[in-house]
Amino acid sequence: MKIPNASFNQCFGLISQGITNNHKIAIVTQSVIHELNLAILPDIPWLSVIGLLAVGAGILLWPKIRLLILIPLIGFWFLHYNPWYAYGLAPLAVVIVGKILRRLPQPIAWVYCLLLLIGSASRKNPDLATYKAFLPAKLTAMNYIYDQAGGQPFASYHYLPEIYDFAYQYLYIWQAFRGRPLPTEFSYQPGAPTYINEKAGLLAMLPPVTKQPELIFLIIEKPDNIWHYPFESWLKQINFSEVVDKKIIGPELEVWQVAP
Repeated sequence: MKIPNASFNQCFGLISQGITNNHKIAIVTQSVIHELNLAILPDIPWLSVIGLLAVGAGILLWPKIRLLILIPLIGFWFLHYNPWYAYGLAPLAVVIVGKILRRLPQPIAWVYCLLLLIGSASRKNPDLATYKAFLPAKLTAMNYIYDQAGGQPFASYHYLPEIYDFAYQYLYIWQAFRGRPLPTEFSYQPGAPTYINEKAGLLAMLPPVTKQPELIFLIIEKPDNIWHYPFESWLKQINFSEVVDKKIIGPELEVWQVAP
C-alpha cells in the first residue's frame, strides 16, 4: 500500500500550523475545564455538565479560588501548555465541590455522591492492548516493526506530543538485551542529541550497529501537539519519499513504514 507524500494531511487529519492565538485559547480553556471536571466527575457527558456547573459556581462564590484557577489558565493561553499542566488545579475543583456539598441539603449531597459512583462504575476503561500509554500497545508497535524488518537494518523515529520518547528508547535497548537487533538509530528525529544519560553505557554493552538503515519506521502517538510540536513539522525532519505501509495499533497509536 503506497500513500503519496502529498496526502499526509488527508491520511492523518493534520491541522495546519497557521493556528491563531484565539484557537489556542479555546483549546487550552477546553482542556483545563476537562481536567477540572475529571477531578470531580468521570468523563461522561451527561454527568460532566454537573461537574462543570459546580466548578463555575465555586469560581463565582469564592474569589480566592477564582484567582487560583484563572491566573494559571490565562498564563497557559500565552505560554507552552500540555494537558498535564492542569493536574495541579484538580485539588481546587475538589475543594469547590466540597464547599458546595456542605452548603446543600443532605439528600441533594447524597444524590451527587451517588451520581459520582454511577459514573465511575459505568466509565469505559481504555484497552490495554491498544491504548498508547500501556506497555502491551507499545510492544505491539515494536513487534510489528521487527516483523516488517525481517532482519534488515532499520531506523525508528517516534512522534509523541510530549516530544521525548524515553519509553521507546528504553524498550529498544531492553529488546536488544533479549537478543533482538538494535535499530541503526532510534530517537524522536534523525541526528537528535542523546538525552538519556545511561544510553551510551547501555549501548556499549551491546554489539555495535555499523550498517546503514534499509528501512525506516515511524511510531506515531496522537494527538498532534499543534501549537508547540506540530506533527507536520516533525515529518519534515524525517528524510523519506513516501509511506509504503501503515499499521493502526489503536485510536492514538500508529506505525508507518516509509521509504528512504
